[in-house]
Amino acid sequence: ESPSEPGVLWAGTDDGLVYISHSGGGNDSADWQNITPPDLPEWTLVSIIEVSTHHPATAYVAATRYKLDDYSPYLYKTSDYGKTWQRIDGSFPTYEEIPQITRVIRQDPVQPGLLYVGTETGLYISLDDGTTWQRMESNLPVAPIYDLLIKDDDLVVATHGRAFWILDDVTPLRELAAGRVQSPIHLFPPRLTTRQTLGWSVDLFRGPGITYSMGLGAAIAFRETKGPSGEQMRTFLDGGENPPNGAIVYFTLPEDVNTSASESIDEPVTLVFLDEDGVEIRTFRSKTAATSASVNDGEESNEQVVPTKPGLNRFVWDLRYPNVVKVAGDFATEKATTGPKIAPGNYQVQLSAGDQRITQHFSVRADPRVDAEHEELQAQFELGVQIRDKIEQIHE
Repeated sequence: ESPSEPGVLWAGTDDGLVYISHSGGGNDSADWQNITPPDLPEWTLVSIIEVSTHHPATAYVAATRYKLDDYSPYLYKTSDYGKTWQRIDGSFPTYEEIPQITRVIRQDPVQPGLLYVGTETGLYISLDDGTTWQRMESNLPVAPIYDLLIKDDDLVVATHGRAFWILDDVTPLRELAAGRVQSPIHLFPPRLTTRQTLGWSVDLFRGPGITYSMGLGAAIAFRETKGPSGEQMRTFLDGGENPPNGAIVYFTLPEDVNTSASESIDEPVTLVFLDEDGVEIRTFRSKTAATSASVNDGEESNEQVVPTKPGLNRFVWDLRYPNVVKVAGDFATEKATTGPKIAPGNYQVQLSAGDQRITQHFSVRADPRVDAEHEELQAQFELGVQIRDKIEQIHE
């Protein structure tokens, strides 16, 4: 059924027919019109019809003929309720010379020209409404994708034999499809971030090898490593993985912005998080030759660093103020207490790279599972700041 016109029904069959009804299906065949694309081969399996949420007359069709030994992609679009159709799989790429069975197509509910297609071997996207396509690699395994769902800002993928996968935050894809990325240095606006407050677990063993965590009656095994920016990462062996707990920040950098320790560049790439009034909360920097040389005898720093690889980078801020650390002589020895978590509200993030400085605004909402009022969460934050300041004063 059309998401914007109640009673308008689109139907596809497993023998190559597409029909539409403008009267809720009616009681006889006269209420249905045959709108099958003229060049759709006979006996084609119409797998999915995706009716646009942006324009009621627009719909997309994903079809396949693999049962007839035809492994070509079949993707169609109409903008006039099926009166005319256009084929949109002309530039569809192959995977290691294997033709693609197109099982599902979905249109992004926010950005009209952004399309997602699930095939027999993975996920493909188009930023220009089907004119060109590219494969989404990342860590998604090669597997048949049977269905796709865009939930808020996430893309949920249902595979055959490889579980459910979720692509966190498709905001960068929406920005690219909208043509808003005009510079090699670009800071994408972070999505609405949830300030998670629920969750309880106890780690039974921390260290190299497998760690076991118990919480609410469940034991989960995982391996703990550090990500490219020094953040803690867990690879779960027998349980699902939650999304990052914090604000996800995406940004792009060109080839010539390289602040790795192997280069004699002392200007770091920085990410600064500020409150609504522009007051600095926390600053993170990339590794440079100067900062790396200052680490005592190669001792690893626990401070999260900004990644600087050419192309797309991701950084996750845990929504906390700086930690209080114990200081011995000239060196910070260990974390004394975790910094307080910010209250729900409006915030800013600022990227500085080379001679450019870009600012984006984002919002943090309260955990929807918590009944606390905003004033109570604000009071909790203010108490956390008082505790942090007192502990810092004690150590000084």
